[in-house]
Amino acid sequence: MEIQGYKFSPAIEEIYQEIISAAPSLELEFEVVDELPIQGRSAMQGVDPDGKRIIKIDKNSLDDSVLSHELLHCYFDVMGYPRLSTLCVANNVVNYFAMRTEESVIHKLICQEQDKRGITRTEDQEYAKKIAEELEWEPMNPEAQIFYSMKILDILIRSNEWKEYFENSLRYRFKNSYQYADRLWDKLMSKDFQTPFETRRAMIRVLKEVEKIVAENGVESLNLRMNVGTGFIASARQLDENIFDLFDVYKDALEDPHTGEKVWVLVSKAEDQASYFVLPGENFEESLTDKTLKDLYKEWGISYELR
Repeated sequence: MEIQGYKFSPAIEEIYQEIISAAPSLELEFEVVDELPIQGRSAMQGVDPDGKRIIKIDKNSLDDSVLSHELLHCYFDVMGYPRLSTLCVANNVVNYFAMRTEESVIHKLICQEQDKRGITRTEDQEYAKKIAEELEWEPMNPEAQIFYSMKILDILIRSNEWKEYFENSLRYRFKNSYQYADRLWDKLMSKDFQTPFETRRAMIRVLKEVEKIVAENGVESLNLRMNVGTGFIASARQLDENIFDLFDVYKDALEDPHTGEKVWVLVSKAEDQASYFVLPGENFEESLTDKTLKDLYKEWGISYELR
């Protein structure tokens, strides 16, 4: 297979075929563009209204490093790895932390996969250098420092063998932001994660540490516990358990930003973290009383992965 004359290497072809095998109905399309809408990005992907996944690549960045990175995002998605969700509108601060957390955690897996497949990660090195150069000096504002910490965390994850270089480059210019990023790194890497279940737990560790850092700085709470949905990856036994044994149900806890309707939140008891946002129908709470997790997944049409 090739894109505008760029022929897939065997490693890229293998990833592509694994995606198609895992999701035969998936429509995957590549677009080579003169310029991406987000400055500094080499590639990006999204899903159009018809459900087609489109990977857009800058015409000057068409190489195995960039292609494999985007394809592996798609790969981990179709393999059932967690996606974080919020009810916040675009550019909202909660949305930012959810997006950054999800990307950074998955980036660790992508780096491992590229290394295992013998793909040189030149894109990661260029990305880390670019971000490090863009971050000039640490702002005085605590909120901005916490924002910067998420960018630095991603640098630490993706720089890998160049980690020491970026540590020396950023540690002294960004005293607080680097310290926060280091704490997030420690929480993230405190347990190895490979499976979807372990990866979701890693995302929750990062979210909880962000909340601690926010609280320590006297910044208004983001309430990531309630505002970020992490889904749920059950054991076979839990599929047959009652909803109220697995989740605390918070009635009218949030509001749909588009409709203004009250949204209920199902918070996993095991991690004390939001799993699902629900627009309840008539007698919703009563109907939950006799429902198992399997019943709910069937009713919602949710495909699920077991641990």
